[in-house]
Parts: sequence; C-alpha cells; structure tokens
Amino acid sequence: MKFKGDIIITDPCYIMRRDTSGNGNRDDWDICGYGDNMQALGIKTFLTSDTEYGDWSCTTVKDSPESAKHVAKLNENYTKLWNAHNDPKGKDELLVNNLEAERELLKDNGKEFILGEFCADAGLVSVFLLEEVLKYNPEFNYHTEKPWTTTLIKDFDGDIEITHRDISGEKEDGEGEEQEVSVIGKGNLNFYTTQTGL
Repeated sequence: MKFKGDIIITDPCYIMRRDTSGNGNRDDWDICGYGDNMQALGIKTFLTSDTEYGDWSCTTVKDSPESAKHVAKLNENYTKLWNAHNDPKGKDELLVNNLEAERELLKDNGKEFILGEFCADAGLVSVFLLEEVLKYNPEFNYHTEKPWTTTLIKDFDGDIEITHRDISGEKEDGEGEEQEVSVIGKGNLNFYTTQTGL
C-alpha cells in the first residue's frame, strides 16, 4: 500500500480515543472491529495484521547489512536477558542489571540504524498516517510520550506491506527456516521491523 507523509507503526488499540459521546456508550474498539475496520473511525490509509505471536516488542530498522548485524546482537542479548529473568534456580540480579545496561548501550550505539520501537497489547500491528490518526484522536501522543509503543517515521514516501520475513540468517545457528511477521517499507527510506522482545 502507498503511504506518503508521517507514518506510525503501533498496535491499533493504542490510538483509540476516549468516549466522546457524553453518555458513556461509544466503544470505538468495538466499532472498528477490533482494529480490522479503521474506516469506521474515519481512518482511510492503514494496514493491520495479526502478529501471529501475541504481545511483542519490535524494533524498526533501516534495511541494511549493518542493521541486520546490530539486530542480531540485540536479539542475542535479549535471549540472555530473558533466560536470566526466567531461570528457575533464581535470577542473578547483577547479571540481569548488566544485561539490561548492555541492551541500552546496544540501542544507543545503533541509533544510526534504529528508527524506533513499538509493541502490541492486542496482538496486532498497524501502519497509519499520523495526520489521519490525529484527525480521529487529537489527544493521541504515544509517538512522543510513549516511544516504546509507537515508531514514528517522518516524511515517508513509498510502499509498505505487512508480510512474513525470513529471519533464519539472523539467528545464532542460522539453521532452519524461520519467519516472522514484519512491516516492510520501500521508498525514500527502506526499513523493516523485527521482534526484539516480549
């Protein structure tokens, strides 16, 4: 689908406005078919897909070999962090704190590759034109106030799809075919999204 303008990538449940009917009866989440029919809310330019995974955290990166290497480091660190947090023998707080600090350092060092982050509470991912979201919900501010929930890409001009992307080459062992749901943009900026947390 063609997008031109500032775009956001997020879970559609985050953009829902509060009840504005005055009688407490309006439920926009129900009206839009739980993210499937955003036209019912006046939003015309959008893509929505199930994550096929449930709740997740993703990173949006420029499409380049350097980005792939950086994402592999982030994922390796996240796996260690996840295992340390969930060790049945009891987690080592020092290890967990060090891994969290290392993850933040990796993010800081990857700023030239990383465009943003987003997450999903409803197990959905959507791409919207920010202008249309703000017309529907002028109070929406997750792209500025809660940046871990919403990637903002300014002045995008190109095509975006939500599809499956092969990630087997990004895993440590590189074995087997693994795919993930990914938002892929091609245009004046090429990017893709990848799961980097739960």
